[in-house]
Amino acid sequence: LAACHPTRGARFSNTHVHMAPPPPRACTKTRAASSAKTLLYTHTLCPYAHRVELAFREKQIVHQLKHVDLSNKDAQFLADNPRGLVPAVMLEDGTCLVESVDIVKWLATEFSESGTNLTVPESIADADARVERAAYRAVSVIGGDKGAWSVGTFRRGGADAAVQAAAPALDDIRDLLAYEPGPYIGGESPCVYDLILYPFWTRAALALHEIHGAKSWKSKWSSVAAWLDAMDERPSAMATATNSQRLVAAWRRTGRFDFFDYETASRESL
Repeated sequence: LAACHPTRGARFSNTHVHMAPPPPRACTKTRAASSAKTLLYTHTLCPYAHRVELAFREKQIVHQLKHVDLSNKDAQFLADNPRGLVPAVMLEDGTCLVESVDIVKWLATEFSESGTNLTVPESIADADARVERAAYRAVSVIGGDKGAWSVGTFRRGGADAAVQAAAPALDDIRDLLAYEPGPYIGGESPCVYDLILYPFWTRAALALHEIHGAKSWKSKWSSVAAWLDAMDERPSAMATATNSQRLVAAWRRTGRFDFFDYETASRESL
């Protein structure tokens, strides 16, 4: 079982953002809070955890951040979060929240007056299924013929096959972007959907270019390319960015998108 995501092929939460979302799933074990600040357990290379890091930064929420070595989890992390997955958020009352989509939605609602307004526009407030489908498609695009959570090429069709594999998700993102003036899905500023998709598609775009040699897709999906550029330039994204060439080198060396589940690594160590 990979440590940064719940199960292979798992679907994301389907809770609609326009309704008041339920609290994120909580771990069965809690402990008395030992700090006045919220603690985010993360892995700085995990796209699921990346979503939550972005949300904390966009909402300007004071918190502590602890990077977890997923190949050698420490006892305190497992005591707080027996599932052993990231992201996990420890609240002041000792409650442990898990599931990246649920946490991002909860932060957007619970801290609605802070930082960036992450509310999903009413025009697309029922698009959860499309968003989760587009996010998971990125994993398959990166995997090529080797499958999800791997890194590989498409032996038949090469770059064209990679673009064909990416096309349904790119179409979905383009359609979502068309509802508001942009450059974000949320319009002039990001919303929950932007934060759910970006960590996966900034990696998929990198793989399309560097692994698959697909360099012309941006002409057909120019709004998606502009969206990625706009997200790249946000302070939250710049503060959580990984050196792209070093990440590609790690992908090539291991053949795994989730290599950081099996060896000590972080964005700082690449």
